[in-house]
Amino acid sequence: MTSGEPFGNRYGNLGSCEDSEDRDRALTFHWHIPNIKWLSSLTLPSTTSLRLTRAREAILLEALLAHYGGSPAVSYSRRPQFYSGKGRYHGTDFAYRTVVQSVDALTNLGLLGNLIAPANPHGGRQSVFWATAALISGVSNDLIAKARCFPRELIRLRNSDGQLVDHHETEITRRMRRVLAEQNEAVGSINIELSGPEIWLDGAVLQVGENIRLFPAQYCVYRVFNGDLMHGGRLYGGWWQNAPKNIRAMMLIDGESTIEDDHAQLHPRLLYAIAGRNLVGDAYTLPGWDRKPCKIAFNVLLNANNFHSARAVIASELGGENAYLLAALLIRDMKKRHAAVRGYFHSGIGLRLQNLDAKMAEVVLTRLLKRGIVALPIHDSFIVQKRYRTDLKEAMEASFSLVRP
Repeated sequence: MTSGEPFGNRYGNLGSCEDSEDRDRALTFHWHIPNIKWLSSLTLPSTTSLRLTRAREAILLEALLAHYGGSPAVSYSRRPQFYSGKGRYHGTDFAYRTVVQSVDALTNLGLLGNLIAPANPHGGRQSVFWATAALISGVSNDLIAKARCFPRELIRLRNSDGQLVDHHETEITRRMRRVLAEQNEAVGSINIELSGPEIWLDGAVLQVGENIRLFPAQYCVYRVFNGDLMHGGRLYGGWWQNAPKNIRAMMLIDGESTIEDDHAQLHPRLLYAIAGRNLVGDAYTLPGWDRKPCKIAFNVLLNANNFHSARAVIASELGGENAYLLAALLIRDMKKRHAAVRGYFHSGIGLRLQNLDAKMAEVVLTRLLKRGIVALPIHDSFIVQKRYRTDLKEAMEASFSLVRP
């Protein structure tokens, strides 16, 4: 632990989200300030190692982005094993020696605060660092505004523990990467703005009211798979995905107002298609129940791996003294309403359905790009300029018929 540590007991609530307010950012080495020697204002000691120089730059930049973005700190690991096989996702500069040596050196220079987690060979909580007043005052906000996010790998595979793992290169992964590269190039060519009260650009951060901070330089989307390339695969990374829907409604693309459209009851429809049946009526309507808990319950039943975990999550959502009993009754009624697909409930099929909706999103984005229309994806919904709403609806309908369960 270093002096100036502002967090008290840090080890009860360490997160891994890059940009979420009140959670620690994860060190990624994805952020850069291109074509500018912005570290010159700090008069750092010289080093003969290019890898250390680049690591030092990445670490300082992410510390500053955490400060301006409202995150308490940046999480990183001091275990050598953690860095094994990370080259595909973070580059070869992201290594135990370069990261730990750079963090320690920058801490000694007074540019970083650094809280080292207790040693644990099995993982546990990560260490964290943060920008000190010396670093914040030494780099102008105008320079930080030039930061850009460039993810090294657009196809990401996570294991059952949520850790990024390597994957084999195939024609399928190469094709998916080409599609994503074309999408990101198209998004980079348009001007995306939020227009409304209490919205302003503060350096690299788009501030919305008091609580929402977004990074407009983070526009590259990538796909995240779970276990293998047949599960998950949704698109993440676009800054607009972190904005609430009412805020996204204020979005302008090249100065024009936009519309957001989504697939109605997409996962219920896909589930019925897998079973060779057609969904009739509203999947989330049950006699005697409000629609909102029914929708939550249906989606929990798709993603849970067993009945007990499904009941626990639904009970937590319902709350109250008889929550477990009510959850069991709701599951019973949901299975009765959806007898044709009840065999898929609490089987973990949700990741397979996500894989299908991700394929559909790829179809939508590709078809629109061929017409010169740039769409911003948000899982099962998309944002386009209002004049392209008909084109979007056509592409979405086509995607449902082209992607086979």
